[in-house]
Amino acid sequence: MWSRLLGLRFRGPIDAILYPVGGPHLAPAFRDIAILPLALFCSKKVILHFRAAGLADALHKFPRPVSFFLKKIYAACNHAVVLTEYGRSDPEASGIENISVIPNAREDEFRPEWKKELSNDDPIKILNVGLLCPDKGTPQLLEAFAKVHARYPKTILKLVGAPMAGLSNEAISKTAQQLDIADAIQVTGVLGGEELQHAYAEANVFVFATIAPSESFGNVLSEAMMWALPIVSTDWRGNSRVLGENHGGELAETGTELSSNLAAAIEKVIEQRSRWTEFGEIN
Repeated sequence: MWSRLLGLRFRGPIDAILYPVGGPHLAPAFRDIAILPLALFCSKKVILHFRAAGLADALHKFPRPVSFFLKKIYAACNHAVVLTEYGRSDPEASGIENISVIPNAREDEFRPEWKKELSNDDPIKILNVGLLCPDKGTPQLLEAFAKVHARYPKTILKLVGAPMAGLSNEAISKTAQQLDIADAIQVTGVLGGEELQHAYAEANVFVFATIAPSESFGNVLSEAMMWALPIVSTDWRGNSRVLGENHGGELAETGTELSSNLAAAIEKVIEQRSRWTEFGEIN
């Protein structure tokens, strides 16, 4: 990285570098300490892009010299971009004064012809997209869906994404069997392109169960809104900011009762089935 930076600088002046900050983890903190001083030397301005949240909480947990040098280097940049208002706390904790909120965006891929009306005989398809792991609330989502499925047997939970951090397809399958929902769970793996868009188009409700410490802007929320889906999301980090006030759906409180809160939120959205079109239009 040093040689690439110096090579770019020798070709001519660098007006600005948009630098992705590592977030609340020690390894990328060492990377930032190693690279940012040279970036400041090579460029007229370095703008820090805080794509992951949680640095404000992590700084005091880092070894004291790491925290000290990290804050000094970040403050020297003094320009930051964050994804939501919630994310301001991270650059503020680093002593940065010039902060801009620039949310993520995506191209509109909504295709109304792919959507179909849900008949009374069709199962309700609940969709979750993202990594399948404890940080994304997958274990609690499975427990929540078991409660929902017991009350609404004509429901299906589709999990789109790759298992990680101690979870595997086998572990998810075993948990589903223990919860007696094996026949109502679909695990597709990672989907992309039209396959992913079809998953959104075929869904009736979207659920985002994240409790990830580094969550800052869940792109899947914007995708679900693009597909006009009612949304159940954890009230976590910047999620409520992404969804906006009075979004079409429900927020679930986090904490020790997350699975129960998710189940209650999903059931509340199912009970308001007559308003799904309205929810979708709002989103």
